[in-house]
Amino acid sequence: MADLVAKIEVSELLRFHLLEEPSSI
Repeated sequence: MADLVAKIEVSELLRFHLLEEPSSI
């Protein structure tokens, strides 16, 4: 269960980072 939560948190962080700096892609 903790692994799933960690994956969700990472996904949210990556999504936020990509939205914050789309030019970094």
